[in-house]
Amino acid sequence: MKRMLALLLATVMVLAMLAACGSADDPAVSDTQTTSVTSTSLPQTTALVTTADTDVVTGTAQTTAPAQTTSPIAKNEATLYIPFDLEQPDTFALPYTGELDASILLSGLALLTGWNCDVAKVDIFSDTARIDFALTALPFSYDQLTRNDTFFLTTYADTVFLFLDSIAKTLTENLKLNGVIFTQNGGNVLDLPRLYTSVELFPADTLYRGSAYYRALLLDDPYSNSGGYPMLQAAGGMTVLYPNGFTVESETDTEIVVSAEDRVFITYRAYELVDEMAVASAIKSNDWAERMTTVAEKEILETGYLVTGTMGPYCMHVYGYMAPIKGQYFEVSFMYEEGVDFVDMTRVIEELSFALTKYN
Repeated sequence: MKRMLALLLATVMVLAMLAACGSADDPAVSDTQTTSVTSTSLPQTTALVTTADTDVVTGTAQTTAPAQTTSPIAKNEATLYIPFDLEQPDTFALPYTGELDASILLSGLALLTGWNCDVAKVDIFSDTARIDFALTALPFSYDQLTRNDTFFLTTYADTVFLFLDSIAKTLTENLKLNGVIFTQNGGNVLDLPRLYTSVELFPADTLYRGSAYYRALLLDDPYSNSGGYPMLQAAGGMTVLYPNGFTVESETDTEIVVSAEDRVFITYRAYELVDEMAVASAIKSNDWAERMTTVAEKEILETGYLVTGTMGPYCMHVYGYMAPIKGQYFEVSFMYEEGVDFVDMTRVIEELSFALTKYN
């Protein structure tokens, strides 16, 4: 019995030892455990790497796109020419990007000057530009009464020629052209009736020759174009407008009188200033007011006075302006029948008033 018990115990010990050796060296068990660890770790590692890669790509896209849109763009510079003096024109820099063309130059001139530089079309062939003006462009829409700055001059002719000279010079110099041709309304001859002349100024097949040439062709006869408004250089160096169709009744060093059909009268006078200019202004204002049948308006201005009203069957408008530098006091009076149909007296009064204000 004891012998059998000893054998049984020996057998159990041998089996235990074999089991212990098998658990440490069996390849199948070792592979299963390793695979188990690996299969648990790799998806996590892969997931992290994928997420990290996505973030980098997204981040690069977000930071790269704005950098491309805000990167410096090379700018070029054109030159705008304003020939107040044909020999030595004023110049202004015009930065631009891309390819320089007529539209960029015309837009630059418009922004600089306030001119309406609208064109219907610009054709550039060989070394010449044909500029077809829209009817909204300055030569057709000019209204001096609403403008009083550097690039709008005293008269229509002065302003329009400055406009044409500037466009011609700016385009020929910047686009390396031999010249420009000005047309209107689909290539028709440029027709500016307010430039009084007996010849066609701007043929549609001839390069623009510059204002000096055209000014020599303008007419000085104030009666050549009834309804127009030429300029009269008055005594004392002041420029005064009056309508075509008027007759100069008299002219001296200090007074000019013009009339039309005994229905409209315009008188210009120059007086020597006294020490108390404001007092002189008030005196002249009262003097006119006393002559009028009715007084509609009476105002003492900083530079002179304004009196309006009636004198019998006539409307009356009187403007007085001081010119201290010249030591003179200028006055323009208008007397006209109400309802004059051959001339716009409201416009005459406004233009003369503007000329006086500009002068002072």
